[in-house]
Amino acid sequence: MKINILLYIVLIFTLFPTYSLAIPSLSGPGGVITIPSAYTKSGGLVAPVTYESGQSDTITSLNYRVSQSIELGLQKPSNGSTGINIKYQLSADQPGPSSPPATAFGFMDQKHNHTKSFYGVMSKNFESEDTTPFILHLGIMSEGSIGGHIRPIAGFEAPVSKQMRIVGEYNGSKRDINSGVVYNFTETMGTFMYLMDIESDGLNSDLVSGFTFNLSF
Repeated sequence: MKINILLYIVLIFTLFPTYSLAIPSLSGPGGVITIPSAYTKSGGLVAPVTYESGQSDTITSLNYRVSQSIELGLQKPSNGSTGINIKYQLSADQPGPSSPPATAFGFMDQKHNHTKSFYGVMSKNFESEDTTPFILHLGIMSEGSIGGHIRPIAGFEAPVSKQMRIVGEYNGSKRDINSGVVYNFTETMGTFMYLMDIESDGLNSDLVSGFTFNLSF
C-alpha cells in the first residue's frame, strides 16, 4: 500500500513546474535521506513527520552555513533534548565526470536515538552537457567515538527535473535501505516522502514525510 502511495505522489509531482532546493537530512546535516553529503547547505529548515508502527514523531532540524566550508545544525525531536551537528568541507567539486569529488567530515549528536557519530564522506556531481544529472555519495561512519563501530554509507540523487529528484541510500546494515522523492514547490519551499528500512516485500517499511523551507539567511 505504501509503495502505491509513493508511486502516486511521484506521478502527481511530475505535472508541476520546476525548481531546486537543498534540505537537511533526517539525521541533521545536509545530505540524502539519513546519511550526510560532502556539500555544505545554505540556511534551511526541515520539519519531518515520521510514522512508525502507527505512531508519529516530529523532528525539526535547522541548518546554517557559517562559511563555504562550515555547516552547523540543530535538531529537536518532539520528545527529547536538542542535538547538534557540524560539518567541515575539505574540498569542493565541480559538475562533470572528470573533476575530483567533494570531501567532508563531521559530527552528529542525535538526541532522539541517543547516537553520536563521526563521519567522512565524498560526493560527486556527474552532471555535464553530455550526461544525465546524477550525484553519488560514498563514505564511512563511526558510532560512539572515532574508534567506534565503523560502517559504510552510500547514496544517490537522480533529478527527474529541476524541481523533483529520486533519492536512495544504504546506511550500513541489512535493513538500512531507504528511498524516496524530494519535490520543490517553489525556490523556498518543498516537501519529501521516504520509505525507510525497506524490506523485500515493501510492506513493513516506515513512511516518512515532511516539509522544508529555505530561510535564505
